[in-house]
Amino acid sequence: MKKKECEKLFKKLDLEARATGHNYGWLVVNGKKILRVHYSHGRGDIAGKVTDKIRGQVKLSQKDFKE
Repeated sequence: MKKKECEKLFKKLDLEARATGHNYGWLVVNGKKILRVHYSHGRGDIAGKVTDKIRGQVKLSQKDFKE
């Protein structure tokens, strides 16, 4: 997965983002943080095992995640 694709995912899910050692996104509902998603600033594309973790964090099926 390209990092730009992950950034699009953050925007599509309207996650409140912040960048520290990693890029963090929070799903906020009624003022409460209910879901955290993150990926590293590292070089290159995001590895498959990491994208699987991100998919699990946002509770999406493989098909929905690809869309």
